[in-house]
Amino acid sequence: MDLGSGDCERAKILVEIGASSVLAVDKQRYRAMPPGVLPFAAYFDQALARIVAFAPEVAYLAWPANNPCRGLREILEVVPVVVYVGSNTRGSSCGVPSLFRLLRGREVLCHVPDERNTLLVYGATLPEPRADVYHEELTGLTPGEEPLAYNGTGKTFMLP
Repeated sequence: MDLGSGDCERAKILVEIGASSVLAVDKQRYRAMPPGVLPFAAYFDQALARIVAFAPEVAYLAWPANNPCRGLREILEVVPVVVYVGSNTRGSSCGVPSLFRLLRGREVLCHVPDERNTLLVYGATLPEPRADVYHEELTGLTPGEEPLAYNGTGKTFMLP
């Protein structure tokens, strides 16, 4: 599932690399899509019932809006794996602190740091939020604070 799919280009790529089908959720309507891409024009809070019925195994969330998106939390809570791509460095801003608080409560399966597009893949929900967070998560949790220099090392930071 591609959340906030925009022009559906990434949904098409997900099918090309092996997804049997991709539910492309965005507020915009689309013309016909190639086989495997199932466009669904709706806001996240309006799409929840269809998403639950679709039972996606993975949610792809690229450059999430930096304002609260109603329904996003509920969607991410029912999806086993969340793939995040974005950047909170060099003046860019992705997501809101509530998104990163939610993701902090998941196991990190993969982390590929980059100052232009960091990739984080999240798995199972944890009993307690992780104390260690990556640079991307820390800057997403603390927007507007003194910018933290990008370290590019994948080093984690400890939070209480």
